[in-house]
Amino acid sequence: MRFPDVMATNQRREHERLNVQPRAPLHFIADAAGVISFDGSMLDISAGGIGFVQYASNITLEPGTVLKGCRIEVPGRAPVAVDLEVRYSCPVTLPDGRHALRSGCRFVNPAPETEALLAAFFKR
Repeated sequence: MRFPDVMATNQRREHERLNVQPRAPLHFIADAAGVISFDGSMLDISAGGIGFVQYASNITLEPGTVLKGCRIEVPGRAPVAVDLEVRYSCPVTLPDGRHALRSGCRFVNPAPETEALLAAFFKR
């Protein structure tokens, strides 16, 4: 037996993803000392993580980077702090022509507050 010349897989998402409208503001602290911080907007959320866009041209988010203490602020709710691991990042051009970085992250050790946040989004 020989291996096929081309192998393809179709990896499905483990969790249902919900687009967030209006986009929830995020504040990121890239390390526990707070040396690097930036703001962004959440685009989608699932039980496994979030997708977001950030606009700072001097910030690059490499896969494997752990963002500590990211604050997710949803109007009408207390902010929730979560740690996120960057799974992917890619540059995007926004409808208004600005450039940004679109990233997807998984929740690292989600706290009970994260579960309450997810419930608020999925009950809408």
